[in-house]
Formats: sequence, C-alpha cells, structure tokens
Amino acid sequence: FHSKQGDYDKALGDYNRAIELDNTLVAVYVNRGATYIYQSDYKSALDDVNQALELDDSLAEPHSMRG
Repeated sequence: FHSKQGDYDKALGDYNRAIELDNTLVAVYVNRGATYIYQSDYKSALDDVNQALELDDSLAEPHSMRG
C-alpha cells in the first residue's frame, strides 16, 4: 500500500527518467506538471507546462493548465 505522496514521488521519478531518455516528449512534461500541481509545487508545474508549450504550442492541455 502506497500513500498518494508515495505514488506522486514514484511518478515524478518515472517522468524524470523519461525526460533523461528523451527530452522532447511533450506529454511527459504535461504529466509531470500535473503531478507537481497535485503536490502544490506550482513553480515546477509552470516550468514543465512552459517547456511543453515550447516544444509544441498547439496543444490545448498545457494552455489550459496555465489557467
């Protein structure tokens, strides 16, 4: 049994590893940004959303995450 925080930490580790392997995967930045939002780490979330938009500014999800 994992706590939600443990699940978020694991997810962040997985996203970090994915970015190390390929830093052009927009969905990974979006998902990691969402995970940071769940953790109330809004600066990191904004950094990831901005990176996603830099890679592909045509996607709606990162724009909506910026509010």
